Amino acid sequence: MISRYRVWEGSNSDGESRTKVLLKPGLGRAAAAVLGAAILVAGAFFLAEYLRFEPVMLARVAVAGLVLAAVAVLAWRPRPTKAEIAVFAVFSALFDLSLVLGYHIVISDGDAYSGLADANYISAYTMVDAAAFAFMFAVILPLCLAVYSLIKNGVPSKDRCGGARTSTVPAARINWKAVLLFAAALLAAWLPYFAVYFPGFVFGDTVNSFKQLMGISPLWNRHPVPYTLFIGGCLDAANFFGFDNTAGCALYCLIQMTVMAACFSYLANWVVSRAGVSGKTRWAIFILFFAYFGVSPYIATCTIAMWKDPLFSTALMMLTLFLADAAIIGKGREGRTAWAGLACFAFFSLIVAFFRNNGVYMLVLTAAALALWLALSGRHASPDERKGKASVARRDAKGMLPVLLAVSAMFFLVTGPLFNSLGVKRASNVEAFGIPINQMARVAALGGDMSASDREYLDAVLPLELYPKTYRPCCTDLPKWDGNFESTALGDGFVQHWVSMLLKNPAMYFEAWELQTFGFWTVNQPQVYEFNNIAGGAPKNNTEQLSSYGIDQDAGIQDETVRELFPSDEGSIPIGAIFWLLLFLAASMCLAGRARWLVVLVPSLGLLATLLVATPIWYWPRYAAAVQFLISLYALLFYRLMPHSDR
Repeated sequence: MISRYRVWEGSNSDGESRTKVLLKPGLGRAAAAVLGAAILVAGAFFLAEYLRFEPVMLARVAVAGLVLAAVAVLAWRPRPTKAEIAVFAVFSALFDLSLVLGYHIVISDGDAYSGLADANYISAYTMVDAAAFAFMFAVILPLCLAVYSLIKNGVPSKDRCGGARTSTVPAARINWKAVLLFAAALLAAWLPYFAVYFPGFVFGDTVNSFKQLMGISPLWNRHPVPYTLFIGGCLDAANFFGFDNTAGCALYCLIQMTVMAACFSYLANWVVSRAGVSGKTRWAIFILFFAYFGVSPYIATCTIAMWKDPLFSTALMMLTLFLADAAIIGKGREGRTAWAGLACFAFFSLIVAFFRNNGVYMLVLTAAALALWLALSGRHASPDERKGKASVARRDAKGMLPVLLAVSAMFFLVTGPLFNSLGVKRASNVEAFGIPINQMARVAALGGDMSASDREYLDAVLPLELYPKTYRPCCTDLPKWDGNFESTALGDGFVQHWVSMLLKNPAMYFEAWELQTFGFWTVNQPQVYEFNNIAGGAPKNNTEQLSSYGIDQDAGIQDETVRELFPSDEGSIPIGAIFWLLLFLAASMCLAGRARWLVVLVPSLGLLATLLVATPIWYWPRYAAAVQFLISLYALLFYRLMPHSDR
């Protein structure tokens, strides 16, 4: 019989003889391989289970196949560096944790909006979760390393100045004829929706703007006043030519459709030109863009929704494209066209700032990131880069920075001193403190630990005995609309009481945050895939309420067969999946020596960050539609990290 052991004989540093009995190398490797395979199989099993993809057996097979592919990639590629392992270990642990947390969020009867704490809650964790976390980490990490390995191979080395080189791919000019033709095609695809749901979707938010415009209620910056005035301008224009408010709403939607069609068309042509593709590949990209932006009911209905979010999201998308040109591409525009680009950048910055109250924070963050980018790019640029496209990029960036600062300053001046002098009502603290209020309400509703002072404070906001009946874990709308809720009582001592209760109830605070934000960071919650963007806003179309505002309640095509052909709701790419994609892209940029490219992601990450700290509801895709619009840009950034993009 062949022995399974081998004997090692030798001596230590003192000259003493030593004998060790060891497993033969072949057997040790075989045992390690069996153990590794067992860990990967268990990890694939748990990952498929916690992802909640249906059917489960197919999900298990798919995950197992991906794991095998990742192992094969890592076996044939150069070994990952310590930095890569460390960075993606952190990423994998965070993503792994999100799977475990999301798996335990329970939404009874699918009612995330109005369900109370006994219906929407977090189920108990067990030792199985700890085991699942460990095994899933063993699978997620190699998957991440394998994907990054496919991205990084051949990334240009750093130049002698220590900075990563700017990509030298020549960026073709935008074909404006193609922009016009593609925009016309998008409009043609959206017009049936406009006809079916004429004059466009009117929501409760839209009605609030109507009331302000008609003097029924005072101007209130809860819904940005410039946005309300834009609606008023459309209504006035229609009335001036003898038409009613129905035509005014239709005019609003037509303007919005035109702007969005032009911007989406620009995005499509921008991606084609910046990717440097031609021929069949170019046409394939246009077909994909048309399928996503033209055919999708989700996008089509967004263009005729009288919300502030579609135009805001489109403007943030365009602002990001301008940043990408300056910070990464360096188009080399001629001086006479630079001013036109800067004017467009200023226009979209104004929309971002004044069409949604969290928009200014994205401008401030972007300005800070752009200033840092300018400082670093100037320090590490080579002499050739200073003379070429890099200098053009710096010129563009230097023009953008004062625009961002000026628009931000204008926002605070207009919404501060100017609105005060005009008697415009400010948005209440309830809007800004949505998540903190729900955290404190959870403590009161579930009998958490509170001091006498905390009890007195919360009782002034809402009688303590009402919290169990009014606290909604996934939304702040219903509690703040309760007739007994006193928003004015929040002003004095809010931060002190919030901190006091946090120190006594950290677990409850974290649970409250989870339940109000989980739609934006989980990938394993079925409610996200079932969420209806338009229906979630409860359109007022075909209701008597519209008649009181001069809008035809029977407008549009009422035939149900036609409406089934052009549905008002359809699923969209989940925001949580895009959130993790962005974090992966950011990590890849840093590891590939392209950390300065992060400036392009700042508007997107800033948007998601504001939702994670101040969202009023657990999920609504319209709040983060900009990152859905920008999927193709993220794909292009991954493409430009690959070696062939620099040839």
